[in-house]
Amino acid sequence: MKRVKYSLLAVIATAVFMWFPQSLFSNNLNANKMNGSSPEKMYNNPIIAKQGVCDPHIHIFNNKAYLFATHDEKPGNSFYAMYDWWVWSSTDLVNWTLDFTLYPKDMWVGPTKNCWAVDGAERNGKYYFYVSGNWHTGVAVSTNSPAGPYKDALQKAIYTNYDPTVFIDDDENKTPYLMTGGFPYKIARLNENMISLKEEPKDIIHTTTAWKGDGGFLHKRNGIYYLNGHGCDYSTATNIYGPYTYRGKFYPTWIDHPTIFNWNNQTYCAYGVGDGDSFFRKTNITYIHYKANGDIVADAVVAKSFIGVGQYDCSNKIQAEWYFAASDGLKKQEIASGFVVGNIANDASLSYPRVLNVAANASFSVNISSTTSTGIIEVRQDNSSGTLLGTLNVPNTGSFTSYQTVSTKLTCTEGLKNICLVFKGIGLLANLDWLMVSSTGTIPTPPELAVVIKPCVPSSVATPVSAYKQIEAESCICYSGVQAETCSDIGEGKNLGYINNLGNCAYKVDFGNESTSSLTFQARVSSANSIGGNIEVRLDSITGPLIGTCGVSNTGGWQKWITKACNIKATTGVHNLYLVFKGGDGYLFNLNWINFAKVGSTSVVDLISNPEDSICRVYPNPLSGLLNIETDLESDMEIQIFNDGGTLVYRNQTKGSSTQIDVKLLNLGGIYVVQVICGNKVSNHKILVK
Repeated sequence: MKRVKYSLLAVIATAVFMWFPQSLFSNNLNANKMNGSSPEKMYNNPIIAKQGVCDPHIHIFNNKAYLFATHDEKPGNSFYAMYDWWVWSSTDLVNWTLDFTLYPKDMWVGPTKNCWAVDGAERNGKYYFYVSGNWHTGVAVSTNSPAGPYKDALQKAIYTNYDPTVFIDDDENKTPYLMTGGFPYKIARLNENMISLKEEPKDIIHTTTAWKGDGGFLHKRNGIYYLNGHGCDYSTATNIYGPYTYRGKFYPTWIDHPTIFNWNNQTYCAYGVGDGDSFFRKTNITYIHYKANGDIVADAVVAKSFIGVGQYDCSNKIQAEWYFAASDGLKKQEIASGFVVGNIANDASLSYPRVLNVAANASFSVNISSTTSTGIIEVRQDNSSGTLLGTLNVPNTGSFTSYQTVSTKLTCTEGLKNICLVFKGIGLLANLDWLMVSSTGTIPTPPELAVVIKPCVPSSVATPVSAYKQIEAESCICYSGVQAETCSDIGEGKNLGYINNLGNCAYKVDFGNESTSSLTFQARVSSANSIGGNIEVRLDSITGPLIGTCGVSNTGGWQKWITKACNIKATTGVHNLYLVFKGGDGYLFNLNWINFAKVGSTSVVDLISNPEDSICRVYPNPLSGLLNIETDLESDMEIQIFNDGGTLVYRNQTKGSSTQIDVKLLNLGGIYVVQVICGNKVSNHKILVK
């Protein structure tokens, strides 16, 4: 779907992101040629470079991978422009061919730039291409091949919702379901013809609101249904309709429209990331592992690697669980340091194709555990019956939890090798942790893109707002690299979200003419990013004078709000105030509102709100002991106390709608302002402490 949680970053790679000629988008386009990579120098994350392939759903038909995807038009668009839908195919997850383009003019929807998320399915020898456009879902059918051609099956929508996922259950009837929309998602059984609904769609039941957004996806493992949406949160249930219980995150940072598929006893996650800017995306693939308790783990090492899946850089350790294919019976097993491949018995095999830059007569090593010394590993070329390159005896390490590294020499030429490990012996032979092959050299990192930051351009007729009153984040006069979204903070409304590195927004702010030694910058923020990020406060441009930086850390969720206060340099007059967001991978944080407080001024009048704005009761006043604060709002409170110079002297968050503060313990005396924050509502109260 169009509402990807990737920042609206317009970080444009000027040379690389030139628009491609139309001829590049013909059918049967070979991804190798687009990547400009030799067979031994393939960069496979993204799997298809610079083509805007997004919202990926991959299915395996006839032992071939088919990618049903949407298509961002080109870099540099100011919003999503998606004019068609694509089907790509691959035999190895590395080399991809564009098989078919479905145009909205040939579907019920007619010409539109809103060609949103898709899915594919097979039933009774026919193939179905489910597409969403203009908030509805339709279906096209191919009687020949998953590669098409596809024709509109209904000349109308199958359902008035968008972002379809088709799930085929593993019950006796292989029951098909259509899931659509945003959280909590709608689901309905499909009829046997796959182009009509067998029941009225119903809301999926959840025990809690686990996340927001669309891009829903379902898969099943060991009788458990796994549900996820945009991002990295997921829930599980024992019934497809729910109730689903939130399980956590399967990846440390936010990713777009992740979907999960299985092939050759391996599990993968395909997902989107911005390809230089948020409205031009790309698709990556990484491996999925399951812990003993059923928790999902997306392999972050492979996800962040430009090598990707289906091939290997032998200058580094190749983790055993990264295999491309495994014989039946082998299992990934969780250990303290990650995962291994276990349950290895006679004739078991593991395939690692496209091992890059193998040295001639390479050294071959494995880290392995075993309780027998009778096992042998045959290292073969291409497959389990291919040319024998070498053998290695498996040592008895004393237990399956005690690992030892052993090595042998291969007889081989240098270059790319398709390696297959075949195990011989009696009983359970080993657990395999990793393997390594001596290399002719490391794979060079792809050259960094030369990027420029695209600043937002403020309106020249914007009206200044006071710096010392609450400024709603979404009221910015321009933005780039952020989006407004629905906010669940008290007061609801909107917040700025989808904030990635180098996003920015601007406000026309009047700081007045009174000099002060410094200012306190306050930002209402939330984050589920494990690292968080920084807000740079700049004047008049995104590279203008830096008057302060405020760090934002993980708050426990995208809608778990706190108020962050940071001292910044004082300023006066009217400025275009730029907030520039800096950080690492993924979305950094959300922003609900900002305001400023003077520090070192002779008055606290700028903090005082009108009595009718009060959201709470603060008493007694004057006081010398306990200060009581109560609110009728159903919200936790955040309390800040400023002295008459505007300096922050106390800050705390409290659960519930009432609290007490012992001012004696704070050594307070004189006039103070108590600022109470409930959600996105703020009230300020002048008190006298005797």
